[in-house]
Amino acid sequence: MRKLILLALGVMIVVTAAAQKPRSYRLKVGDKFTTTAEITQAIEQDLMGQNQSINQTILNVDEYEVVLFEDGVYRLKSTGIRRKVEMSGATAIDMDSDLDGVANLALRALTGKSFYMKMDIYGKVLELEDFDDYKKEVGADFEGTMLESQKEPILMALNEETIKTSFEIFFHLYAPGKRKTWEDEYEMTVNNLPIAVATNYVRNGKKISATGTMALTGEVDVQGATMTADLSGTQKTDYQLDKKTGLPTLVETKQDLSGEMNIQNMTIPMTIKTISKATITW
Repeated sequence: MRKLILLALGVMIVVTAAAQKPRSYRLKVGDKFTTTAEITQAIEQDLMGQNQSINQTILNVDEYEVVLFEDGVYRLKSTGIRRKVEMSGATAIDMDSDLDGVANLALRALTGKSFYMKMDIYGKVLELEDFDDYKKEVGADFEGTMLESQKEPILMALNEETIKTSFEIFFHLYAPGKRKTWEDEYEMTVNNLPIAVATNYVRNGKKISATGTMALTGEVDVQGATMTADLSGTQKTDYQLDKKTGLPTLVETKQDLSGEMNIQNMTIPMTIKTISKATITW
């Protein structure tokens, strides 16, 4: 049962990090920038009357390069540089794409490979390109290894529409005109669970404050058992911006979710507190 609950907790929680103001992106062909996101997550759950704590730290480093700008549309090359996950609790996990060994293969396979994204000057993501080729490269790293049987579940998690929506949340925080306030709503599916995000933005010079709500609800099959999720909460993000490029230099997000999971007629109250800090360098 613990394994099932930990699998349920593997649901990715969306933490937005994005660029905003001046009025649009001001990138040039040849520009490169690196995003480094550090995410800490504290999960508390009540399992059969016993409180369990799980602490998770995630590090994601990605590089982007502007390879084309035409008719108001950027084409960016996206490359994973590093993935690191540490988890303490009922089951300890320590994986790092920078390290050798089969234990780190699942994360290592996600680095050193690229695909492309098209977005307009406001950060609206139009399409992904070469994503199928990217997935084939990821899958090839598992062939002939002890983790070959895990290849398909990992490739299924690399859903193109989900990744596109993640980029949309990441980049699309510009609005045409000179509005100081605006709103955005997104829906995406992660690990077969739908996530809805609604955010209100307020601009003040080179700073942006964003407050919003999140809801994670639905059903998912976990090793033959049906798990339902009903979690909701709030998030607040503060952005420090670079006037020259439109890219943020620092993005800090705080997120609080609470609710319950239900599996095999067992209801599990749960709270998830997430803090993320993202920096962009170029």
